[in-house]
Parts: sequence; C-alpha cells; structure tokens
Amino acid sequence: MSKEFLPHVFEAFSQEDSTRTSSYQGTGLGMSITKQIVKVMGGDIRIESELGKGTRVTITLPMHIATDEQIREWKEKQIKASGEVNLDNVRILLCEDHQLNAIIATRLLETKGMTVERAENGAIGVKMFKDSELGYYDAILMDIRMPVMDGIDAAKVIRKLPRQDAGAIPIIAMTANAFEEDVRQTREAGMDAHLSKPIQREVLYNTLESLLKISTSPRRQKILIVDDLEINRVVIRTALEQEYDILEAEDGYQALEVLERNPGIDIIITDIQMPKMNGVELIRRLRSDRKYRHCVIIANTQYGDPGQEEELLALGIDDFIYKPTTPKILEMRVRNALHRIV
Repeated sequence: MSKEFLPHVFEAFSQEDSTRTSSYQGTGLGMSITKQIVKVMGGDIRIESELGKGTRVTITLPMHIATDEQIREWKEKQIKASGEVNLDNVRILLCEDHQLNAIIATRLLETKGMTVERAENGAIGVKMFKDSELGYYDAILMDIRMPVMDGIDAAKVIRKLPRQDAGAIPIIAMTANAFEEDVRQTREAGMDAHLSKPIQREVLYNTLESLLKISTSPRRQKILIVDDLEINRVVIRTALEQEYDILEAEDGYQALEVLERNPGIDIIITDIQMPKMNGVELIRRLRSDRKYRHCVIIANTQYGDPGQEEELLALGIDDFIYKPTTPKILEMRVRNALHRIV
C-alpha cells in the first residue's frame, strides 16, 4: 500500500485501488471490522506497508492465564456434563387421571428418590406448571387420555407458555397405545418421548436419565442483536459469542421474523435509530406480545438522553448500553439483566 493510503486503511468502505478489488466483490469493510474486533478484545493492531514490497500486520492481545481455581471449575463442569444423571431429588409432575396407574407410577419414581406431584387431568397439570417457580419441575409424565383436557392439548399449552423453561422441560407421553399415529401426535405436540403402558421400570428410568442429561446440561442462552450497521453487530457478537448463541437482524421487522423462527431467544440487544422499524417501535411490539414478555431487552444507544431513557423505561426495557462500549461492560450488563428476571 502507498504511504498516502496507509492512514486511511482502517476507515470503513476505503479501498486504495477499486479496479483491482472489484472482481472480488470487496466492500472495504474488512480492515475496519478487524480493528473493531481487536479493540473489543482489548488489543491493538498496527500496519506497516511499502508499495511493491509487502505489508506487515502486528496484532497485540492481552491473554490471561487461567488460575488453578478456574481450571478446577472447568474440569468439574466437563465431568458433570459427561457423567450419569442422579435421579435423587428430581421433581416430577405426574399428569394421570387413573388412581391405580398414578399409584404405580409414583412408587416407581419414588423408589429412585424422586419427588412426585400429581395432577388429575391436563388442565390441572398446566395450572400447576404455570404457577410453579422457574425450574421447579424437572420433567413431566403426561397421560394422553384424560378428562377436561387430554395430554396432547396440555403439552401444546405448556410448550407455548411465555416462560424460559416451557420449551425445555422434558415431557414424556404415557399411553396404552403404541401405534405410529399416536407417537406422531405426541411428537407434534412437543413431547420428547413415548412410553407404553404398562410402564416398564427400566424403560422409565432410562428415558428420564437420557432426557434429563440433555435438559440439565448447561443451555447456552440465545441473544438477538438488532442493528442496521454490520460493524456494530460484529463488535457485540465478538464480545458475547463465547458464552451465548448469537442471532442477528438489521431492523425491527427482520427481528420479529427471527423471533418467530427461533423460539427460546432470551435476550434482545437492539439499536434505537434504524430504518424501516426503529428500536422504540420494536420494543413496543415485543412488550405488548405475551410470547416475548419473558425476553430481556437491552437498548444500545449512541448517547445518554434522559428523555429517551424515560420513554424506553416506560416501555419496559431492562437496561441500557451506550456506544462505544467494552466487552466487559457488555458481559456485565447482560448478566445483571438476566439475574434480575430469574
């Protein structure tokens, strides 16, 4: 690169010779995004270049060595994730209208140290789950044929409840029929497994162990980043993608489409000034829809405006992030907002 162009190498959309790069569909954003990523990581990037000879890029990053305590905690998590599930103190919501079947299932479960709470029909089961604290029940055993509300409808209602554990809790169907059509219906209702009556104890235990191993392994929470500028999305994504699953949208309309296609999004970090649908309108729509009231919403704004802050807080956002920010602030804001709602 020439000496004249070198001071502009990190500027967005800058290219020294567009005729040479046009065939590669370049946009001139690469070096700008690279600098932002390095900056987010607390580092520095320098470029030395001489036209016709070559270029040297030097990146300096602060790397922290893990402490003995951090290494020990990491190893414990790995062992826990790969080990067998202990069914002691597992709490089961048993939805079963038949008294004898309920007694048999309860004895089988309590033999393994599990706690059982019974609902006599699907409607009661839905209410018990809905009224419980987040994560109170570890799994649901759901009879299919019950009065008032059957197991299929009850499972559908639970899966649509606006709470974080509604989509994750294992629901196991129990039925005297093991036909392919019955299994298909339970799957479509959102159930995770199908047990035929009379229930075999080893099949019951193995099914619970298999499903609880999946559900109790650490679930990466999902973050939706909404910003019309790619460089802003890259900065936030780079700071958070090690700990969270990241989805992105360029405006409010696209964000609503992403939310519809991806149930279980936990956090929404949204810019305010965007084309098509801005952040204020997006927040208003999210807070008026029961499906998304559980989501943490963090506004990502350019500067602190007391009038705007008051408007956004009245709409129900959980926190603010001001541009430019740092990875540490992003992490702390997200964690603090999550802790307040759990």
